[in-house]
Amino acid sequence: MRFYEFESRRIVERAGIPVTKYGFCTTADQARKIAEEIGGSVVIKSQVLTGGRMKAGGVKFADTPEEAASHAADILELEINGHMPKGVLVDPKADVAQEYYAGVVWDGTRKCPLMLFSDMGGIDIEEVAD
Repeated sequence: MRFYEFESRRIVERAGIPVTKYGFCTTADQARKIAEEIGGSVVIKSQVLTGGRMKAGGVKFADTPEEAASHAADILELEINGHMPKGVLVDPKADVAQEYYAGVVWDGTRKCPLMLFSDMGGIDIEEVAD
Protein backbone atom coordinates (compact mmCIF):
# COMPACT_ATOMS: atom_id res chain seq x y z
CA MET A 1 0.00 0.00 0.00
CA ARG A 2 1.33 3.43 -0.90
CA PHE A 3 0.31 6.73 0.65
CA TYR A 4 0.49 10.25 -0.64
CA GLU A 5 2.47 12.60 1.57
CA PHE A 6 -0.71 14.37 2.73
CA GLU A 7 -2.24 11.01 3.73
CA SER A 8 0.88 10.06 5.68
CA ARG A 9 0.74 13.44 7.40
CA ARG A 10 -2.83 12.77 8.52
CA ILE A 11 -1.89 9.33 9.87
CA VAL A 12 1.01 10.78 11.87
CA GLU A 13 -1.21 13.58 13.16
CA ARG A 14 -3.95 11.15 14.23
CA ALA A 15 -1.32 9.15 16.13
CA GLY A 16 -0.72 12.23 18.28
CA ILE A 17 2.62 13.19 16.77
CA PRO A 18 2.89 16.98 16.30
CA VAL A 19 3.08 18.18 12.70
CA THR A 20 3.35 21.62 11.14
CA LYS A 21 0.21 23.39 9.98
CA TYR A 22 -0.43 22.22 6.41
CA GLY A 23 -3.17 21.81 3.85
CA PHE A 24 -4.01 19.57 0.93
CA CYS A 25 -5.85 21.07 -2.02
CA THR A 26 -6.79 20.53 -5.64
CA THR A 27 -7.04 24.12 -6.92
CA ALA A 28 -4.78 27.15 -7.07
CA ASP A 29 -7.33 29.26 -5.16
CA GLN A 30 -7.39 26.73 -2.32
CA ALA A 31 -3.57 26.82 -2.23
CA ARG A 32 -3.68 30.61 -1.92
CA LYS A 33 -6.13 30.39 1.00
CA ILE A 34 -4.04 27.76 2.79
CA ALA A 35 -0.89 29.87 2.30
CA GLU A 36 -2.73 32.86 3.81
CA GLU A 37 -3.74 30.75 6.83
CA ILE A 38 -0.20 29.46 7.32
CA GLY A 39 1.36 32.91 6.92
CA GLY A 40 4.93 33.43 5.74
CA SER A 41 6.80 31.43 3.11
CA VAL A 42 5.42 28.05 2.06
CA VAL A 43 6.38 25.08 -0.06
CA ILE A 44 3.98 23.66 -2.66
CA LYS A 45 4.48 19.91 -3.22
CA SER A 46 2.96 17.78 -5.97
CA GLN A 47 1.10 14.79 -4.57
CA VAL A 48 2.18 11.96 -6.83
CA LEU A 49 3.14 8.40 -5.97
CA THR A 50 6.62 8.62 -7.46
CA GLY A 51 10.01 10.01 -6.59
CA GLY A 52 11.92 12.84 -8.19
CA ARG A 53 9.32 15.53 -7.55
CA MET A 54 11.79 18.33 -6.85
CA LYS A 55 13.95 17.66 -9.91
CA ALA A 56 10.83 17.47 -12.11
CA GLY A 57 9.55 20.87 -10.90
CA GLY A 58 6.89 19.42 -8.61
CA VAL A 59 8.15 21.20 -5.49
CA LYS A 60 8.28 25.00 -5.43
CA PHE A 61 8.71 27.66 -2.77
CA ALA A 62 6.46 30.71 -2.45
CA ASP A 63 6.86 33.88 -0.40
CA THR A 64 3.29 35.17 -0.93
CA PRO A 65 -0.17 33.59 -1.22
CA GLU A 66 -0.36 34.79 -4.83
CA GLU A 67 2.93 33.08 -5.66
CA ALA A 68 1.64 29.92 -3.92
CA ALA A 69 -1.46 29.98 -6.14
CA SER A 70 0.65 30.45 -9.27
CA HIS A 71 2.97 27.57 -8.38
CA ALA A 72 0.02 25.35 -7.46
CA ALA A 73 -1.61 26.02 -10.84
CA ASP A 74 1.59 24.97 -12.61
CA ILE A 75 2.19 21.90 -10.46
CA LEU A 76 -1.41 20.68 -10.75
CA GLU A 77 -0.88 20.36 -14.52
CA LEU A 78 2.59 18.81 -14.27
CA GLU A 79 2.99 15.13 -15.09
CA ILE A 80 5.86 13.52 -13.16
CA ASN A 81 7.18 10.12 -14.24
CA GLY A 82 3.85 9.34 -15.90
CA HIS A 83 1.77 10.47 -12.90
CA MET A 84 -0.62 13.41 -12.71
CA PRO A 85 -0.94 14.91 -9.21
CA LYS A 86 -3.89 14.11 -6.98
CA GLY A 87 -3.41 17.65 -5.62
CA VAL A 88 -0.77 19.69 -3.83
CA LEU A 89 0.41 19.86 -0.25
CA VAL A 90 0.95 23.39 1.10
CA ASP A 91 3.41 23.38 3.97
CA PRO A 92 5.37 26.06 5.86
CA LYS A 93 8.86 26.55 4.45
CA ALA A 94 11.43 25.40 6.99
CA ASP A 95 15.00 26.55 7.41
CA VAL A 96 16.79 23.22 7.26
CA ALA A 97 20.31 22.56 8.51
CA GLN A 98 20.17 18.77 7.94
CA GLU A 99 17.69 16.66 5.98
CA TYR A 100 16.64 13.18 7.03
CA TYR A 101 14.54 10.48 5.42
CA ALA A 102 12.12 8.21 7.25
CA GLY A 103 9.72 5.78 5.68
CA VAL A 104 7.89 2.53 6.19
CA VAL A 105 7.73 -0.19 3.56
CA TRP A 106 6.22 -3.66 3.58
CA ASP A 107 8.78 -6.47 3.71
CA GLY A 108 7.16 -9.13 1.53
CA THR A 109 9.64 -11.81 2.59
CA ARG A 110 9.20 -11.38 6.33
CA LYS A 111 5.55 -10.27 6.00
CA CYS A 112 5.95 -7.25 8.26
CA PRO A 113 6.50 -3.48 8.06
CA LEU A 114 10.08 -2.28 7.81
CA MET A 115 11.07 1.20 8.97
CA LEU A 116 13.75 3.00 6.96
CA PHE A 117 15.81 5.92 8.20
CA SER A 118 18.69 7.83 6.64
CA ASP A 119 20.61 10.92 7.67
CA MET A 120 21.07 11.60 3.95
CA GLY A 121 17.60 12.88 3.09
CA GLY A 122 16.92 15.37 0.34
CA ILE A 123 16.16 15.43 -3.35
CA ASP A 124 18.51 12.56 -4.18
CA ILE A 125 17.23 10.13 -1.52
CA GLU A 126 16.18 7.65 -4.21
CA GLU A 127 19.86 7.33 -5.22
CA VAL A 128 21.27 6.83 -1.70
CA ALA A 129 20.79 3.07 -1.99
CA ASP A 130 22.77 2.96 -5.24
